[in-house]
Amino acid sequence: RRSYRPSKPPIWLQDYVTKSKGTKCNFPISAHVNYNHLSPAYKRAMSVYSTVSEQSNFKEAASDPKWIEAMQLELQALEDNNTWSIVGLPPGKKPIGCR
Repeated sequence: RRSYRPSKPPIWLQDYVTKSKGTKCNFPISAHVNYNHLSPAYKRAMSVYSTVSEQSNFKEAASDPKWIEAMQLELQALEDNNTWSIVGLPPGKKPIGCR
Protein backbone atom coordinates (compact mmCIF):
# COMPACT_ATOMS: atom_id res chain seq x y z
CA ARG A 1 0.00 0.00 0.00
CA ARG A 2 1.35 3.41 -0.98
CA SER A 3 0.67 6.62 0.90
CA TYR A 4 -0.45 9.60 -1.16
CA ARG A 5 0.42 12.01 1.63
CA PRO A 6 3.12 14.47 0.50
CA SER A 7 6.45 13.75 2.15
CA LYS A 8 8.63 16.45 3.70
CA PRO A 9 12.17 16.29 5.06
CA PRO A 10 12.38 16.09 8.86
CA ILE A 11 12.03 19.44 10.63
CA TRP A 12 15.50 19.15 12.16
CA LEU A 13 17.04 19.29 8.68
CA GLN A 14 15.69 22.79 8.03
CA ASP A 15 18.69 24.35 9.80
CA TYR A 16 21.23 22.49 7.66
CA VAL A 17 22.34 22.43 4.06
CA THR A 18 22.07 18.83 2.94
CA LYS A 19 22.67 16.92 -0.25
CA SER A 20 19.43 16.07 -2.00
CA LYS A 21 19.66 12.82 -3.89
CA GLY A 22 17.63 12.23 -6.99
CA THR A 23 16.50 15.80 -7.55
CA LYS A 24 16.78 17.46 -10.92
CA CYS A 25 17.26 21.19 -11.23
CA ASN A 26 14.68 22.69 -13.58
CA PHE A 27 16.81 25.76 -14.28
CA PRO A 28 20.51 24.86 -14.14
CA ILE A 29 22.85 27.82 -13.74
CA SER A 30 25.01 26.52 -16.58
CA ALA A 31 22.24 27.46 -19.01
CA HIS A 32 22.38 31.10 -17.91
CA VAL A 33 26.05 31.79 -17.07
CA ASN A 34 28.90 32.08 -19.55
CA TYR A 35 32.50 31.79 -18.33
CA ASN A 36 34.23 32.71 -21.61
CA HIS A 37 34.99 36.28 -20.48
CA LEU A 38 37.01 35.13 -17.44
CA SER A 39 40.80 35.16 -17.51
CA PRO A 40 42.65 31.81 -17.72
CA ALA A 41 44.23 32.42 -14.28
CA TYR A 42 40.81 32.96 -12.71
CA LYS A 43 39.43 29.84 -14.40
CA ARG A 44 42.33 27.79 -13.00
CA ALA A 45 41.72 29.15 -9.52
CA MET A 46 38.01 28.35 -9.74
CA SER A 47 38.70 24.84 -11.02
CA VAL A 48 40.64 24.12 -7.82
CA TYR A 49 37.59 25.05 -5.74
CA SER A 50 35.24 22.97 -7.86
CA THR A 51 37.38 19.84 -7.45
CA VAL A 52 37.12 19.87 -3.66
CA SER A 53 34.72 17.13 -2.67
CA GLU A 54 32.96 16.41 0.57
CA GLN A 55 33.30 12.93 1.97
CA SER A 56 30.06 11.04 2.40
CA ASN A 57 31.15 8.56 5.07
CA PHE A 58 33.76 8.00 7.78
CA LYS A 59 35.85 5.60 5.69
CA GLU A 60 36.41 8.28 3.05
CA ALA A 61 37.10 10.97 5.66
CA ALA A 62 39.54 8.76 7.56
CA SER A 63 41.67 8.36 4.42
CA ASP A 64 41.83 12.10 3.65
CA PRO A 65 44.88 13.84 5.24
CA LYS A 66 42.95 17.11 5.64
CA TRP A 67 40.16 15.38 7.53
CA ILE A 68 42.63 13.45 9.67
CA GLU A 69 44.31 16.73 10.66
CA ALA A 70 40.93 18.34 11.38
CA MET A 71 39.87 15.38 13.55
CA GLN A 72 43.15 15.50 15.48
CA LEU A 73 42.75 19.25 16.07
CA GLU A 74 39.19 18.72 17.28
CA LEU A 75 40.23 15.98 19.70
CA GLN A 76 43.11 18.12 20.96
CA ALA A 77 40.73 21.04 21.56
CA LEU A 78 38.39 18.75 23.53
CA GLU A 79 41.29 17.55 25.66
CA ASP A 80 42.66 21.08 26.16
CA ASN A 81 39.23 22.28 27.34
CA ASN A 82 38.96 19.38 29.82
CA THR A 83 35.76 18.22 28.14
CA TRP A 84 36.18 14.76 29.67
CA SER A 85 38.53 12.88 31.89
CA ILE A 86 39.73 9.31 31.53
CA VAL A 87 38.89 7.20 34.56
CA GLY A 88 39.45 3.58 35.39
CA LEU A 89 36.73 0.99 34.95
CA PRO A 90 35.09 -0.01 38.25
CA PRO A 91 35.87 -3.59 39.35
CA GLY A 92 33.52 -6.20 37.90
CA LYS A 93 32.20 -3.92 35.13
CA LYS A 94 32.54 -4.38 31.37
CA PRO A 95 33.03 -1.47 28.96
CA ILE A 96 30.30 -0.92 26.41
CA GLY A 97 31.11 -1.36 22.73
CA CYS A 98 30.31 0.76 19.73
CA ARG A 99 29.31 0.07 16.16
